[in-house]
Amino acid sequence: MFSRYLDDARVQDITDLADVGKGTFFNFFSTKELVIPEVLRERIRLLRQSVDQVKAGKASSRDVLNTLINDNSRKLTPSDWHNYFGSYVRSIAQDEQVRSSISDLLREGHQLVSCLVALGQERGEFRADQDPSDLATYLMHAFHGLQLMGWVHGVGLNANGLEANARLTFDVLLRPSSVRQGGKRTRSPIASSRRVQSARAGRKRRSRNGSH
Repeated sequence: MFSRYLDDARVQDITDLADVGKGTFFNFFSTKELVIPEVLRERIRLLRQSVDQVKAGKASSRDVLNTLINDNSRKLTPSDWHNYFGSYVRSIAQDEQVRSSISDLLREGHQLVSCLVALGQERGEFRADQDPSDLATYLMHAFHGLQLMGWVHGVGLNANGLEANARLTFDVLLRPSSVRQGGKRTRSPIASSRRVQSARAGRKRRSRNGSH
């Protein structure tokens, strides 16, 4: 999946690399596309272990989320990643069983990320004025959107760019609702945007009522 699109590979190619027989492969997978969810399932397993480490006080939520986003991309060249993500997208589009498996795994991933955010909120790492499940949704959407755009544009994922994006995403979505900058307390971008929308809505209501 990393050297070529899965569509261009044979089961024999996979079993040769894995040093197993084709019969063994089909004991576990009815089609080669079903290998795709296993890659994500391994990441979910590692994420589950990381949540346990955070609960035990052996790691911070922020470090775990940063590692989740950045470390996997550093192990792949942009070309390798582009081939894998292309296989991921095509398999989801073409195989309902793959799509269903991926959907279940993403739901589990969301629960684990929600847990990490909640733990981070309890320890003052993250903003506490938003529901952890909502913040987990925003984080996952941002990350998957970044992956999709990288694939659509054919550029793959650049590790440095991904790390910078992760820092920006954390700052926008997860930093405390008020932080000190130059001795002044400032609101987060999310809170500010909501106040602007509320003010505009108020002006519209006053305009409808004939007041200025």
